[in-house]
Amino acid sequence: MTHFSAKALYKQLLTAVDRNLTTVAGNKQWREYVVASFKKNAGLKDPVLIQQQIQLAQDYQRLITNIAQHQELLLGFNIGLSEEERNKQMVESVSKRVGFKLPKPHYLEQQ
Repeated sequence: MTHFSAKALYKQLLTAVDRNLTTVAGNKQWREYVVASFKKNAGLKDPVLIQQQIQLAQDYQRLITNIAQHQELLLGFNIGLSEEERNKQMVESVSKRVGFKLPKPHYLEQQ
């Protein structure tokens, strides 16, 4: 892979970490780990090691994304919740994904 594709992979991995780990848990540990790992391996010259690191980063990116999608599916098909509660959770998750925060209902603000 070229330098350009490694850079694109780095951005994709950071995006997956930020969307699914950092913002969800409020913990920047995973983001810092990814940044440190890419910086540590920036000077690699061996093509085999470079390819292994790129494959590892792709695997991490896919794993993070797929786990988040799997969790959404599990929540979407949760038959233990009422349909109204499932719809509310779905709207909240979609709004979080696009960067919005739903306002609290008026009766909750007074407490």
